[in-house]
Amino acid sequence: LLLFVTSTLVTADSNNSTAVKPAVQWQLCDPSVDYPSNVTHVMLKPIHPKAGEKVKLIVKGNHAQKVRGGYLDYKAEYKGMTFYQGREDICLRSRCPSHKSGKFAFRAVERLPMHTPQGEYNLQVSAHSQDGELLTCIKTHMNVEPAPKSTE
Repeated sequence: LLLFVTSTLVTADSNNSTAVKPAVQWQLCDPSVDYPSNVTHVMLKPIHPKAGEKVKLIVKGNHAQKVRGGYLDYKAEYKGMTFYQGREDICLRSRCPSHKSGKFAFRAVERLPMHTPQGEYNLQVSAHSQDGELLTCIKTHMNVEPAPKSTE
């Protein structure tokens, strides 16, 4: 599930300052790289996901070039081990071809599995063009809370 990995990103601007909602720290995978796509806004709802909850994620920014296709790579590490990783068609999460203004929004709404272990996860998400060019890469961390206890 793409959202499982990307769900750590919370509303923040490109300077990692708090926007309208509380934010977690996020950063570019390599700050010395001039990525062709710039992430400007990341929103997660709820901010502190619990195992079993539905989570909504939106990542917005600007492409310096028209993107006609490509893919997203994502991974989550838990206690130093890769817990989840995958690849998904970028057009399943965003408009293809990209808007002529260069603006983009990657969207995902999914449910975390009930068996998701609680604790801190290190996450990384990268977007690649149809030619395999790295467009952007973000890394962050999140804390997954335990699933609500049943009242039965």
